[in-house]
Amino acid sequence: MDKTQVIYTELTECQDCYKCLRECPVKAIQIVNGHARVMAELCIHCGHCVEVCPQKAKKVRNDVEKAKVLVRLRPKVVLSLAPSFAAEFSDTSVEKLIAGCRALGFYAVSETSLGADLVSLGMSEHIAKDRPGLLVSSACPSVVQYINKYVPEMRGFLSVSCSPMVAHARILKEMLGTGTAVVFAGPCIAKKWEADMSGGIVDVALTFRELKAWFEEEKIDLRAMNPTEEDGLFPRRAGHGVLYPIEGGMVASMKHIGASDAQFMTFSGIQQIKSALKGVSGREGEGKTLFLELLACEGGCVNGPQTSEGTGTIVKRLQVLSYRREETASVDPRSSAGPKESLDALLTMPANLYESEVLSQNASEERIRAALASIGKYSRKDELNCSGCGYDSCRAFAAAMILGKAEKTMCLSYMRNLAQKKANALLKTMPSAAVVVDASMRIVESNKPFAELLGKDVVDIYDIKPSLEGADLRKLLPFWQAFEQVLRPGDTDLISSDFRCNDKIVHGSVFSIEKGLLAGGLFQDITAPWIQKDRVIAQAKKVMHQNLKTVQKIAYLLGENAAEAEAALTSIIESFQPEDPEENFVPHKHKEDRL
Repeated sequence: MDKTQVIYTELTECQDCYKCLRECPVKAIQIVNGHARVMAELCIHCGHCVEVCPQKAKKVRNDVEKAKVLVRLRPKVVLSLAPSFAAEFSDTSVEKLIAGCRALGFYAVSETSLGADLVSLGMSEHIAKDRPGLLVSSACPSVVQYINKYVPEMRGFLSVSCSPMVAHARILKEMLGTGTAVVFAGPCIAKKWEADMSGGIVDVALTFRELKAWFEEEKIDLRAMNPTEEDGLFPRRAGHGVLYPIEGGMVASMKHIGASDAQFMTFSGIQQIKSALKGVSGREGEGKTLFLELLACEGGCVNGPQTSEGTGTIVKRLQVLSYRREETASVDPRSSAGPKESLDALLTMPANLYESEVLSQNASEERIRAALASIGKYSRKDELNCSGCGYDSCRAFAAAMILGKAEKTMCLSYMRNLAQKKANALLKTMPSAAVVVDASMRIVESNKPFAELLGKDVVDIYDIKPSLEGADLRKLLPFWQAFEQVLRPGDTDLISSDFRCNDKIVHGSVFSIEKGLLAGGLFQDITAPWIQKDRVIAQAKKVMHQNLKTVQKIAYLLGENAAEAEAALTSIIESFQPEDPEENFVPHKHKEDRL
């Protein structure tokens, strides 16, 4: 567990359910000793594992303390508020939200959408001037990581523009001085990674949940805030960049600026993006621009992994659109851009955000076959491809085992077969007669001593059909009603008794394995000479044990009575003694003194 990672696992809370592995779009999860570990070098920080973990064992690094330090030490700390705040804080006014943030110690609050306006402007000018055949947006850090790490053939089509968060931080530091610190707050976990890799452009990235927790810690009730004239957005309201957190919002923002001579498509969700990008690299030779807006979260940033739960995409989208209609239409992004050279500098992608490709480590066919054999899969028909382990196929699971990312125990069919083999071995080697039946009194499993208990004819059947699977117990065992009784809901779970079976007397236990579904029985023929001898010895030991217990009880009672008598006599003696023994003590005189 490395709490310096953006996403990490609280191992004590991880219940080895493998749900994070099943849901991870890039399989950046390693299972070690049954616990899931996030592999930072493979992770794209989409945060989906955090959302789906049923035990909440996947944690997000908390950076509130870093933000508090900045607020205390820097003269000016500005909060860059992600555009999805319109959906996240829809129950309060913008002015009250700003007043609450300033109460935390922030010098000012500004909309990240100002940076989005500039990104839209830069993209529009780029399309108009260079007319590339294919251009992929770089606003979403998870998408940037996904393409760099897993779709390297698409790197050349990835926009060289930075994200709105980085562009906005640069604007703020130009306006207020390089000593200014910028803290971002939004719904995205990947923004923490982007801030870490920005080279100090963004000092800290918080999530909305962290910001809300900070409000609660400082006992700040946003609804009770009384904003003043100073509680306004710095330096002004943003333009159509406020649309960025909804699917298609970036495209809409670019169209409002004037980028219309292009084809636009939007895809959200890594799985959908993965499918959409197949074969698209051949478009670069065509004349008309194809611009792809790609967002890691389905429906857009309003559904980011650190947003509040309980509100659907439609409502969130309407809340963003409502905020946009108020006064954004007249805002010109060029007012913040400055000259063309300045815009290019503002939108330059930080070098550290270009991550290396994840090199595929293809195992040989021989090693994969050996790994499959180790979990009992010797042929194609053995490969169930059930995805219970978290991987899409048994071969993918075998490759993960070879790379040290997976363990044998993750395979459900392997563990089931292993448990069945152990149970069968135990059943076959035990000297007692054993049988398991289902609710319809059909035998599920039995051993040879059970068949021998029923007679030679049944032994012959057992030799032909081992375990007697499917046989009707009612036709074989005279006291089958005992099994029916322990299976009956509300009745006893265990019957231990002597039973008559043909010309034998057996002692055994009939018990419920799964109430109403399975019952088992263990029996011994007590008419066998060695069993009779053992029973005599056992009964003798039982009588001896009972006698010893009786003797011990008598001794205890006698001791208890003696102790009670001693206590009573002591009490009587003490009651007749003088109150101060030293003052009233008169020594006995010797016989000579009395004479």
